Amino acid sequence: MTTNVVSVTAQESVDEAARLLTFHDVSGLPVCDGSRVVGVLSEADLIGKSGSTVGEVMTAPAVTISETTSLEDVAQRLTHQRIRRLPVVDAKGNLVGIVSRHDVLVWASRRVPAASR
Repeated sequence: MTTNVVSVTAQESVDEAARLLTFHDVSGLPVCDGSRVVGVLSEADLIGKSGSTVGEVMTAPAVTISETTSLEDVAQRLTHQRIRRLPVVDAKGNLVGIVSRHDVLVWASRRVPAASR
């Protein structure tokens, strides 16, 4: 899980969001109102949407997980819902991190015994 998460607000422009995605080399961002996750923004949401706001193009509501969600459940959600990242929220719905497909792959590779690699 990444805990130093870059996020955007629904009021920000898609042009600024695109700059953030590029600068931080990420493919998506949680959209927050304060520290509460209200949506998710992906690269695909931005294509051809210059001049719009994040709130107009984001996916909402966001699919989120709690801090106690098992990695097996995370992997299942990423696969079955065909998403690339899951914001992690605390009991009050505040953003505390994000888990990506890459994070799950790293976790899974560490579980494979060295002899089978």
